[in-house]
Amino acid sequence: MENMLKVLQYTFHFTLLFTQLRANFSLSRINDASETSVFHILVDLIKVRQTSTEQALLDNLLHGHTRLKVIFNMSNLALRNIKHYNRCNHFAYVNPKSTPHFQQESTFIIMPAIPNWLLEPGQLYGIQSNLASCAEYPSFLFLVDTGVTAQSMILAQSNQSYPIKLPTKLFVLNPKESDIHVFCYPCGDFPLRRITNNPPNLIQQWKLYNHDFNKKTIVRAMGSNKFSRKLNTCFSLRYSGRRFPWYVTCVQLALGKLYNFTDVEIDNEKIPAFPPANQVIYYNGMMTMSDLDALVLDDSSERWSLLIYNMKIVPTIITVISLKSRTTVDSLGTFLTPFDSPTWIGIIISVLAISFVIAFPKLEESLSRAATSFGKVLFWTYACLSGQYGGTNEILRILPSPKPFIVIAICSFFMIGSEFYQGSLFSSLIATIPPQLPQSNQEALDSNLEIITIGSTFGSPNVHGKYEYSVVVDLMIPALLEKTSENSRLHQMLIKLKNKAIYVSTLYTGEFWAGWKISDSLEFDFNHHKKQLKETFAIVGQVVHVSNFVEGLRTKRVLWSKTFEGFGLFHILPVV
Repeated sequence: MENMLKVLQYTFHFTLLFTQLRANFSLSRINDASETSVFHILVDLIKVRQTSTEQALLDNLLHGHTRLKVIFNMSNLALRNIKHYNRCNHFAYVNPKSTPHFQQESTFIIMPAIPNWLLEPGQLYGIQSNLASCAEYPSFLFLVDTGVTAQSMILAQSNQSYPIKLPTKLFVLNPKESDIHVFCYPCGDFPLRRITNNPPNLIQQWKLYNHDFNKKTIVRAMGSNKFSRKLNTCFSLRYSGRRFPWYVTCVQLALGKLYNFTDVEIDNEKIPAFPPANQVIYYNGMMTMSDLDALVLDDSSERWSLLIYNMKIVPTIITVISLKSRTTVDSLGTFLTPFDSPTWIGIIISVLAISFVIAFPKLEESLSRAATSFGKVLFWTYACLSGQYGGTNEILRILPSPKPFIVIAICSFFMIGSEFYQGSLFSSLIATIPPQLPQSNQEALDSNLEIITIGSTFGSPNVHGKYEYSVVVDLMIPALLEKTSENSRLHQMLIKLKNKAIYVSTLYTGEFWAGWKISDSLEFDFNHHKKQLKETFAIVGQVVHVSNFVEGLRTKRVLWSKTFEGFGLFHILPVV
């Protein structure tokens, strides 16, 4: 709004000249105006001719030759009766203001004013919307109304729908009393302020009453509602003993100080739940094209001021977290831990070979005696590996005379069994190891782990009437699903993630988002109930959100974590 006013300050400079003989005033001289500026006069000739003062004002406007004028006979003050506005289509209309090479400023004069426009401001706003649909967005709007005064009141319930959008500077002319009023948006129930009859600069008069919100109470959407000077601070924490509130609260306080409004209860100072003039500020939300179409006029200056000058790619990650302590090995795999696979293969082959060589002579007697001898030798070799040599004499008696390789085998078994195997086995039984975590995002998705997603935004109401959305589940995943084949592995993973993910809201409370706030009890609010974090779970979200959660949880908990790429999910954040 500030930039727009600066531009217009060099473009428009109105001087009102009052002519006492005609008992009215005229806009006959315009200084410093752009050569492309156009006066649009929307007039109901039948009604104007019934009032001498309004007829005199119209004559003065028509006799001025300084600027181009376009006159429309607007019968019953309905634009649909004007052929020019009835046939234009804003979807197909090429707006010249959308290019930096051409900009046409326009001033609209509506005479007489719409009846009861202060009591039913939606009528005037409807005209402005139709003008914008035809690529005509007035910089100044003058209403000619012989019945208004500075005491004219706008209904409180009508404040929710202001007569026009804020960037259009609205003035009200009363030719009968030779008065001109500026419309003051933050002035409550009495919005009209009488200004001098011959103001040197209308922009300055507009800024005088509309440069801020004049201590108004603004409705917050998804913002914070309380702030304590004793407990909270938005500045340095050193030596203060206070802590930071939710970052949006600091944004609210900074904007409130800059534009002179309040939407936060400071030190329990109550503010109206539904204040008059129901303006709303949306915090911590993404503006989509549907929001832009619903909240901003198609050809307004606000829309063209949202220029993207930088792009930021916000990726997501999935982190598996385990709160379990280190545990000992408690499976049969413990007995295989000391050696790797090639070593075990070599040992098994050697044991079988030794057993076969020792039992082979018994084949001359009978097969059963050979099998018995083979079993005894096999058991003896394993006993030697365990450091038990009590059966060695019996094994030696199987052969008529000891062989040198048996002595060597016993020595080898002693070294391997007593020194290496037993020592390593003992260490494995008493040592602790970290919990087993998935090794990929696919394993995490296929496991029975609970997957939590954080990251919230605010938008238009969904089919359930909720304004809150999950950035991952409601925005990122659907956007990526549209670009992937239904038969692809990624598509199936995204479908499974969307169905499995548990969305935890972080809009109204930051207990889960902060991490450290739930590190003691591991309890958090979920669908208006308390829910307990499991010992092992996964969390998926934007990198900064997941990192903050993990580090916050780590302040009071010993945890194990493993991070993977977030299934290719990301969104592009335009900096506007």
